[in-house]
Amino acid sequence: MSLLDRVVTLGWLGCLTAGVVLPLAGCTESSDPAAVVSEAETATAPAAPPADVSDEELKALLDEMIDHTRDRHLSPQVNNAWQIVHALLAYGKDLKLFDQERQQLVPALESMAAEKVKVRGWDFAPGDKGVNALMLEAGKVGPGHDDQWIGYLAQAGLSLDDPLIVKGQKFTWRDVLTQAKWNVRPGMEATWTLMAGSKFISPTEVWKARDGGDWSMERLVDMECDQKLGESACGGSHRMYGITTALNAYKATGGELKGGWKKAQEKIDDTIRRGREFQQPDGGFSTQFFERSATSGEIQLRINTSGHVFEYLALALDDKELKSDWMRRGALFLCRNLQNAKDLPLECGGLYHAAHGLILYRERMFGPRGKKSSDAPAPPSDVISATDKAPTPPGDK
Repeated sequence: MSLLDRVVTLGWLGCLTAGVVLPLAGCTESSDPAAVVSEAETATAPAAPPADVSDEELKALLDEMIDHTRDRHLSPQVNNAWQIVHALLAYGKDLKLFDQERQQLVPALESMAAEKVKVRGWDFAPGDKGVNALMLEAGKVGPGHDDQWIGYLAQAGLSLDDPLIVKGQKFTWRDVLTQAKWNVRPGMEATWTLMAGSKFISPTEVWKARDGGDWSMERLVDMECDQKLGESACGGSHRMYGITTALNAYKATGGELKGGWKKAQEKIDDTIRRGREFQQPDGGFSTQFFERSATSGEIQLRINTSGHVFEYLALALDDKELKSDWMRRGALFLCRNLQNAKDLPLECGGLYHAAHGLILYRERMFGPRGKKSSDAPAPPSDVISATDKAPTPPGDK
């Protein structure tokens, strides 16, 4: 019996009911999350799973599911840019795609950036200051938010000097950042701008944007803190991730917590409290994110919402809380349910945010992993759907 089998046997199997597996055989869509989310369900949730696996067992469980999720290969002929960029967030430059035309694995970011493969939704155009990522198609095809591509890729090891070919013209990702800084404006959704800026913009830099105003990372953070999480994408988990990674970069400079930075710390502390308060007895997190306690019988929805919250917490918590039993139970919940769904087509956003959360958690708990990659060419259409129409909460883009 494998470690994961032992934990599944000891823990909760409630997600895999007959009524849940059938809809997941393909992509499903629910416009009313209330139909699958019920606070009443929390009253009858199963007992908490054991969190007393050893550190070595936990590390092995994390590695098994991180590797398995990485090896559910996507394909440029099947999958779109939205799906692939989410995988890149988790696995960075190590991610490989299965090129069905050449029948071989190819490096994902390098191949896409060099226009060696054509991926639907991967569209760029020269701008007045650099390069814009274009939002040409509605839905989960191209970017759904300003600066989503460079924001996620910045978190995954992108260098500003990495090449980017746009319709045969040579650029670098520095051109994308320059354009992004020029495009900032009052009231914009700056979540992914913060993700990029946390890696590439000094916390003390001030720059001029198209609107003629003076902009800084602190001003963007302050603006993001004023937004309502319940009306934000994925329950505000991405917004909080952006705020947190920007604040972490500022703290690394030894700066004083005042102004927008102080507001950010207060918002982070509040959402950490809510995330823990609304954690479910099975170890997963609320299907209503930071709004209220809620759960569901749908394994895909649980992976999506718990994965998003866990990813944020893995970045935001201090070392002591990261090592707590409640976070350990959250990690085991994700490992267990990813194992249960290993042969099911899953929505890519939830899948790769969960994987990224486990990677962040694993690296902070046990240190970076050695390089591992699978060259087994698994046909991607067998495991990863070509469309993303999962039963997820409103605002998930």
